[in-house]
Amino acid sequence: MKNLIVFFLFSLSISITVEAQEDRFTTAMTALIEQMTVEDPSAIDWPSITNKLERIGSAEPDQWLPHYYLSYANLQLAMSAMNQGNPQGVEQYVKLSEAHLGKAKELTAMNSELKCMEGYVAQGYIWIDPMNNGPQYAGAAHAAYAAAIAMDEANPRPHMLRGMLTLFTPEFFGGGAEKAKPMLDAASALYEQESATDKGILPAWGQPTNNWMVQKAARDLAASDE
Repeated sequence: MKNLIVFFLFSLSISITVEAQEDRFTTAMTALIEQMTVEDPSAIDWPSITNKLERIGSAEPDQWLPHYYLSYANLQLAMSAMNQGNPQGVEQYVKLSEAHLGKAKELTAMNSELKCMEGYVAQGYIWIDPMNNGPQYAGAAHAAYAAAIAMDEANPRPHMLRGMLTLFTPEFFGGGAEKAKPMLDAASALYEQESATDKGILPAWGQPTNNWMVQKAARDLAASDE
């Protein structure tokens, strides 16, 4: 009986410790996700977020979400470097994004969000040198987005990113606002559905960016009719 009581207390202590670790992880991730999903993307401190995610990933080596979000965050840094005319910086952050995506894949089964991030990384490689990398990576990005949609038709992110890639691809190469707008509109409808659910710390990013691109596509179409 004494041994049984000791075993019970030992098992209970382990359970309490695991729950406390999970609570700390969820609390830390929730705080960072709130910082990543504000309405004004320009207000996001991506270097600070990546540093915090690195620490969480080191403390929780079995969790895939810190690496997934690090992949996403590094792509935002790559986009910022692109806007600053810094192709070396773009390449650095895209490769970091790809590395973290690889770690996330090692820690969980393939899912729609990971497949979507594959496409986003391919899109990032286009940013490094659009003229030379576009033909190589655009097809891979579109294929990854199509696969992500097939895995989860309710996921708005592959629709949004397909729309982004199409919107900023010249019409001569099969892009432009007319082709992008149906993809962005599809993403808008799915984001509305998603916003009515509590995703917790699972991916739910992209709606403000999609809203901005919907407006840009509408302006581009209006300008082309003038």
